[in-house]
Amino acid sequence: MEFDQVLQANQLLATIAMVGSVLLIRMLWLKLLRRSRNIDSETRRNLTNSLRNSSHLLIAVLLITIWLPELRHFALSIAAFVAAFVLATREFIQCLTGSLYHLSTKPYAVGDWVQIGNNYGEVLAIDMLSTRLYEVDIAHGNYGYTGKTLMIPNSLLVTGTVKNLNFTRRFAYHTFSIVREAEDINLFELKEQLLVKVNESCKHFRKVGRRYNEMLEKRLDIAIPGPDPVIHISSSELGKNVVTIGIFCPTPEVEEMEQIITEEFMRLWYTTRALQKAGKAVVEEAVEVAI
Repeated sequence: MEFDQVLQANQLLATIAMVGSVLLIRMLWLKLLRRSRNIDSETRRNLTNSLRNSSHLLIAVLLITIWLPELRHFALSIAAFVAAFVLATREFIQCLTGSLYHLSTKPYAVGDWVQIGNNYGEVLAIDMLSTRLYEVDIAHGNYGYTGKTLMIPNSLLVTGTVKNLNFTRRFAYHTFSIVREAEDINLFELKEQLLVKVNESCKHFRKVGRRYNEMLEKRLDIAIPGPDPVIHISSSELGKNVVTIGIFCPTPEVEEMEQIITEEFMRLWYTTRALQKAGKAVVEEAVEVAI
């Protein structure tokens, strides 16, 4: 502690001596310039100005040289403080950055349906640090409100993906699958009948859905699935039959339409299986009679 005090005292004495010496030398030179009769006034002014600037620069360089160790410690302290401050307030800074990103790009507004990261919902409020959502069960294809309110930090706007789902509030392209055991029923023979039933079920919103689909394609300049229903038949890894149905329907009717179409499929399935069993029974009976 005493060594630091002695060093600091020496630095102060060196500073005073250095500044005093430079100022004294400058004052002597200025007097010599003023007394000199061989130099015109313009040259004297230029030399005087150069002498003052040079002396100031020399004082600055000498001060930095003398106090460089102290300045180094001070700079390290400032850097450590700034680093600690940034680490402590990183999340807060990211939230403010996300808020600035929202203000500059306007990816969504209050009332829009959005996906922020893995969270879906309707935007209720937006502030400097967070976005409040009224959760919508889009992930499971229900498109209904769950009754939960989500507080999403605006940092996710920068670190995650933001999707505006506002166009799905009215109509949505909904796909679902029906899985059945692999029996002696050819699903491709049921495909046309099922497609007729699906078209009949979607008849009441077909015209509105077609207009909405065309409007979205023009506004977004992309091809959107629909509005006609699509049926795709495949098999799973376990060898089961999978019927995948895609419909472009009003968002509030998604769950209802899925139930109606599933009911129609089950009716066709069990009717076809009953007819096949009846046909087999008739054939077996005819064979027994013949024998």
